[in-house]
Amino acid sequence: GLSFAIKTGHAWYVPVGHTEGTQVSFSEGLTLLRPLFEDESINKIAHNANFDLMVLGTAGIDVKTLGFDTMIAAALCGYRSIGLKQLSLELFNQNMTDIKTLIGVGKKQITMAEVPIEQAGPYAASDADFTWRLYENLKQEIQDHQADYINKEVEIPLLPVIIEMQRNGMIIDKAALADMSEQLGTEVELIKQATTSVIGGRKLNLASNQQVADLLIGELGAPKTRKTKTGWSMDANALEKIQESPGLDDRIYQIADAVLKFRELTKLKSTYVDALPLL
Repeated sequence: GLSFAIKTGHAWYVPVGHTEGTQVSFSEGLTLLRPLFEDESINKIAHNANFDLMVLGTAGIDVKTLGFDTMIAAALCGYRSIGLKQLSLELFNQNMTDIKTLIGVGKKQITMAEVPIEQAGPYAASDADFTWRLYENLKQEIQDHQADYINKEVEIPLLPVIIEMQRNGMIIDKAALADMSEQLGTEVELIKQATTSVIGGRKLNLASNQQVADLLIGELGAPKTRKTKTGWSMDANALEKIQESPGLDDRIYQIADAVLKFRELTKLKSTYVDALPLL
């Protein structure tokens, strides 16, 4: 189905594609909604428009006049978590329903088509409502961050290009990626060596949160972070907060920085540079 909102607290859901219940047929839904999406005089707002435009494009609808994407705007404004639910909690102190509540997890997970319309409707309408609320908030904030031009002239116009790349794929230079992989590998090794030097020649597995936490908090006296099931959190937020804490042992700052750089480079290498040529 599809959900819409035009002002705070007012949203509705058009049920399409459910396995049962009173709803609009797929073909009828396209006929009814196509004029709305393809009308250039109507400004559209979305959260993660990439997904919405991809789905609608697959259905043969060419969305015109996308004016604002609240996910892109949140990123431009510097928010670390840019998901709809995380932003709604951070900005409005509202806990939105987790989709797992509707579809479940694991082997028992179902599709949204199987979710009863009376449950899917409020869930989807809430998404539309909070997307509108984010828009009302971020349209001014993005100007305050002097990012309005980048949003309008770079990010939004780039979306159709990205979608075409996702649909059609792109040519990659395997030789260049191989060179990049080697370079990234060298940088990772240099980070490991520098860290070993900082802690007096001892070995530290930078990929082990437990080892990093034991060293930073247990031995060097870094501020305690959020407690998790496996120990002290060493995620990016935790390490950045440690970096911002004044008056600590200089080795703490060096190691925290090394861990963050190590994660960034190893993820880039394994997830993209090494993986793309194998696809």
